[in-house]
Amino acid sequence: KIITANRRENRSKHHNDHILGWTRFDRAQHYVKEMEKFATENQVESGVQLFTVPGVGHSSSRLTEICAKAILIMGQRANQK
Repeated sequence: KIITANRRENRSKHHNDHILGWTRFDRAQHYVKEMEKFATENQVESGVQLFTVPGVGHSSSRLTEICAKAILIMGQRANQK
């Protein structure tokens, strides 16, 4: 899995977001951390990576090329196993 999130997002105003994270980026980091913890506890590979992509914001067109490269790299790694 590839997790992407905007690092420069405003803080959420929901009352319980302090648990998972105030922004989508915080929540993405929390999700990856919990998936890695689960994988370790269950002796499996998490397969989750968080990629930080500076300068993209909410522009899907700028993110598309980077995601395509990430998917290619992940495919190459999977073929090497």
